[in-house]
Amino acid sequence: EGVDFFATPLNAVFTRTVADPKWGLKLTGKEGKNAIGVFVADDTEDGNTIIVPANQVSSFAFLEGSVQNSVLRYRRDVGSGSTAGSTLGVLYTGREGEGDYSNQVYGLDTFLRLGTNDTIRAQYLASDTRYPREIALAAGQSLDTFDGYGLLVDYDHPGRDWGWSVNYRDLDPGFRADSGFIPRVDIRQAEGFAERHIYGGDGDRFSQINLGLYSRRVEDHTGRLTDEVVDLYGNIAGPLQSFLEISVESDRIFFGNTLYDDLRNVEAVFNIQPSGVAYLSLYTKVGETVDFERNEVADIVEVRPSAELKLGRHVNARIDHSLRRLDADDGRVEANLSQLRLIYNFNVRMFVRGIFQYLDLAPQQSAEHLFTQLLFSYKLNPQTVLFLGYSDDRDSFQEGFRNVNLGQTDRSFFFKVGYAWVL
Repeated sequence: EGVDFFATPLNAVFTRTVADPKWGLKLTGKEGKNAIGVFVADDTEDGNTIIVPANQVSSFAFLEGSVQNSVLRYRRDVGSGSTAGSTLGVLYTGREGEGDYSNQVYGLDTFLRLGTNDTIRAQYLASDTRYPREIALAAGQSLDTFDGYGLLVDYDHPGRDWGWSVNYRDLDPGFRADSGFIPRVDIRQAEGFAERHIYGGDGDRFSQINLGLYSRRVEDHTGRLTDEVVDLYGNIAGPLQSFLEISVESDRIFFGNTLYDDLRNVEAVFNIQPSGVAYLSLYTKVGETVDFERNEVADIVEVRPSAELKLGRHVNARIDHSLRRLDADDGRVEANLSQLRLIYNFNVRMFVRGIFQYLDLAPQQSAEHLFTQLLFSYKLNPQTVLFLGYSDDRDSFQEGFRNVNLGQTDRSFFFKVGYAWVL
């Protein structure tokens, strides 16, 4: 709740980094042109992890003991007339733990409207980090305090007939944002796109056609190319709220001391909503990719169908499936992930929701996983809401000489009360 108060162009605040707090306090609010977001939390040692990022190989590290988290975000609205909606902001995040662990991030950001269409987003962050000795040695990091910076500049022009955007991102090898989610550093990334819009008239079978070109290039701070994408695409919006997009993509990927060139892919997306009752979607991809597990080129087939049904005023059902198959010289790997989401709305105040996920990974044995979550919500009044929930995980595994099919591995119950103050 209130996540927009902490949002910045670089994802420097990700509240799920607070895993299991003993206590916490959060305050968000806006008065006139000023908005502020603050939270502090004392996190227990259970599940306290940090990401040790790099260009090619990032990893997790586990912290011992509790960790104190603090985030301060201030944003002020500036501008008037055609520049109304512009903002200036400051951000501070801090994490302190045992074993001399610390990470502080501080910086400035802005969002500027340059008239009717053009906007600029920019942010600069600086970090100071010190890892516990055991983590620094295991991850090949400095034993002393080290620093780094993060920079993002984005110019966007969403015009009526032509739209285009350019973006530059520079993340220093020593930059760390442990209160956020930035899993990759040591990059200099430039990307941009240009798109032509064509509008349908009376009697046309389409309402809009878009033709575009997208490109992205990433280098590390030594100048070595690590990623490059060139994507030519076209899409059309038609009757019955239908949408079709086809794209042809060429990739270059550096992995395992090998630069893989000319990886070609074709992707297609189709959506349609023939009525207020049903929404259907299909995504497909065929081509070539890198099998990162075996460090070789593999043929890829990916299919993701989904459907959403609104059955009357009370029932909403959504089912999704994802098939991903890799064929390489060393064999085939296939993953199937299915999810069913059911909601029953008793009235405007009360609903129940169930989420069921099933994963099957072949040809590995005992690679099945079933996740279940049930949630009940009741709104006492516009300011107070109650939640009651249950979730569990089931996995296939081997216990001695016995194979256990989808045995329960954990379960949890939770109760939550939300209250909004009006000042």
